Amino acid sequence: MDYITIQNNYLKIRKPLIWVNKESDFMKNNFPNTITFDRNIKRDILEYAINMEKDKCIIDAGGHIGDGAIAFAHTLKEVGRTDIFVYAIEPEKYKCDFIEDIKEKNGLNNLIVINTGLSDKVGSYKKKPSKSVNTGATNFIAGGDFNFTTLDNLKKEGKINHSVGIIHYDLEGMEQKAFDGSVNILTTDSPYVSAENHMRPNQYKLPEGYEYVKLINQNQIYTNNHHHQKKFPYAS
Repeated sequence: MDYITIQNNYLKIRKPLIWVNKESDFMKNNFPNTITFDRNIKRDILEYAINMEKDKCIIDAGGHIGDGAIAFAHTLKEVGRTDIFVYAIEPEKYKCDFIEDIKEKNGLNNLIVINTGLSDKVGSYKKKPSKSVNTGATNFIAGGDFNFTTLDNLKKEGKINHSVGIIHYDLEGMEQKAFDGSVNILTTDSPYVSAENHMRPNQYKLPEGYEYVKLINQNQIYTNNHHHQKKFPYAS
């Protein structure tokens, strides 16, 4: 890998972060490949995360190559919020291996990588054929050798062992199925939800209490009106 040092511009005082040269073959074949892609969406998640109660976690569902999860974990580490863990959930193993490598290079002990896809039930899926280098937009359909499960199952099995404060869904059309497989978490933990949707706003069906609050780029933001976030005392 052609490692380089970049600056994390989600921090007021920028700090170096080890990444891989976007001109490398790996990065050229796996767009999006920068931590600044969808910057406004990531910044919104981080602004909420920094003010969360202690010992919560962020679920990055559809982790791709970690362009979101690495940015989240590194930023939280640098601002002293290592009590918040980031879970990168991704069905493709080579992407998970990449995230693990970058995690190790940056000493991100607050990042956990889970190699699975997410849906409304346990099952096997396959990739739809595509010639695009945008592997962050890979579509999956039933009937292959990729393992999928539900977010609720991951929590029940102890693979997610934190209260969920934020869920970022970027699942290329499988978001509603992932919502349906997250009902228990959405009901009990009341996380802040940021979900990609190129369709009309407020289209997703979430458990009672959730409200659509705003649109950031192509992401719809939902909050549970039964939940009122307490400010973390050290947040800036």
